[in-house]
Amino acid sequence: MAGAGTKRIRIWQAAALAGTGALFLFLALRYDFYYDLNDDWMMGHLLSGAYTGEGELRNIQSLFPLTALLGGLYRLAPGIPWYPIFLLAAQAGAVLLASLCIGRWTAKRRGPAAGALWALLAILFFAGELWYHLIFVQYSVTAGLLSAAATVWILTAKDLKPKSCIVPAVLILLGYLLRSEMALFLLAFPALAFLYRCIRLQEEKTSAAGRQRGTFLRGIVLPCAGMLAALLVGMGIFSGIDRAACSSPDWTEFRNFFDARTTLYDFAGGAPEYAGNEAFYDGAGITREEAALYRNYDFALDPKIDAAMTKKVADYAGSLADRSVFRTLWVYRHQVLTGNGDAPWSYLAALWYLLALLSIAACLIQNRGAGKRAALRDLVFLALVFAARSALYLYLLYYNRPVVRLTHCLYLLEGILVLSLVWRNAVTGKETAGKKRAVRSLLPALLLAAAAVLSLASQVRSAGAEYARRSEVNGDYAALTAYAADHAENFYLVDVYSAVDYTEKLFGGDTERSLNWDFAGGWCAKSPLADQKLSLYGITDPGEALLGDHVFFVAKKGSDLSWLSDFYQSNGKTVVITGGDEIGEGLCVYQVQAQ
Repeated sequence: MAGAGTKRIRIWQAAALAGTGALFLFLALRYDFYYDLNDDWMMGHLLSGAYTGEGELRNIQSLFPLTALLGGLYRLAPGIPWYPIFLLAAQAGAVLLASLCIGRWTAKRRGPAAGALWALLAILFFAGELWYHLIFVQYSVTAGLLSAAATVWILTAKDLKPKSCIVPAVLILLGYLLRSEMALFLLAFPALAFLYRCIRLQEEKTSAAGRQRGTFLRGIVLPCAGMLAALLVGMGIFSGIDRAACSSPDWTEFRNFFDARTTLYDFAGGAPEYAGNEAFYDGAGITREEAALYRNYDFALDPKIDAAMTKKVADYAGSLADRSVFRTLWVYRHQVLTGNGDAPWSYLAALWYLLALLSIAACLIQNRGAGKRAALRDLVFLALVFAARSALYLYLLYYNRPVVRLTHCLYLLEGILVLSLVWRNAVTGKETAGKKRAVRSLLPALLLAAAAVLSLASQVRSAGAEYARRSEVNGDYAALTAYAADHAENFYLVDVYSAVDYTEKLFGGDTERSLNWDFAGGWCAKSPLADQKLSLYGITDPGEALLGDHVFFVAKKGSDLSWLSDFYQSNGKTVVITGGDEIGEGLCVYQVQAQ
């Protein structure tokens, strides 16, 4: 028996390992990996030392305990790409762990072949949901994958004793360290999984030992409360460490500025035009030229732009935003429920719900008594999952923030919970034979696989097109780094929107790093790290430094830079802006000279 047990474990474990390895090996050989946004590669640059010349212990976005570890590793061994390794290890590890959990649980009930089959189906499911994001890596999606792995662990746990909850708690807390907002945003899904698993385990106990007094409290309420308390305590400790590490006056001011900037650009739609909003801007002491700096994201040029001013603009922009509940519901119905804006993810979600409903209906028809009650419980659980997804998606729509790195993670976690019902009903229950067993076990698997493959085909096309586009637009980024390195005596301030599409490969990208350029705005601007970088070149005021002989402005060829002239004019300085060297296919170096 021991040998048979070992053989079974090896079969489903080998399938999970081979499937995950093949997936990520194919992605590496066919596409390589890109940072999805230049925010992501900037975080990598901060930790690696490519930004300030030394590995930093903060990357602005993630919490200090994690960034201190990664930054410390860069300082100890700067030649190793620790941050990309961490992101890919987290993503591949999440997929592998989820498939192992599915394979183990299935193998115990249907044998090693079924365990291997469903382990591979789990990998196919992840690929069908997140193929694009596995190629273009984004730290928020990585945090979402960690929550997904935690959810699968909870759904397949033998019990929910404290020892069994260590792994999902660590996964959720790791996601919290990486992207705290994402971990909190998705917390409802592992919470629902935990509640559902508590109920299932309690039903199994009471069916074996009979109804006992206090079982609801001891079996469901206390474990859920304990798990939630443990997570909240852990999150509180990590947040406290992060706040303590960033408690200096300069970091406190920057974080206030960063929060206001996030509200302004991510949730309020950006700064409103000066024209038509003169009463607000004039009343707040904000000039037309400063409003233009907010509009084009190059606010680092003006030292007067600070947290207090940015909060005023964010609050005003938020008051103008269309946050109608009716509009939100209408967009949700049109874009999400009908699939017009979120295909193929919305179509996949609809299919998952259809499979779950059919599975529940089959259980209602075939069972009586406890079986019917269990099916009705699953129906209530399905409704709760849909309500959680809808509430979170409506929140994003209400605040005009339905970006794919958030919505696709919603679909992923939702799909895991919904399909858990299909998978359980397919591999559990009384043994059947012939056609009945095929319908019960194989048909759901075939439908799941077919849907995932169709979604995968759609995503492969879009990912291929995006990969080709990245290779093209990154030519100017490579040219910029090379140009700056060849003119090491100068410093270059880059217009944010002229370079917003540039990203970088996680491994084997442009090996030439140049410290003598930076963005004239963006989310890193006005941070202590940006000040540290500028100080290496004797710059304390970027706007003033731009008038010097060795600081230049980089923007798209033919850009209208009248806003830059107006900015200096508003400060009593007349300037002449002259185009100079061209960089790559689309950029130009501009010199700003005072008259």
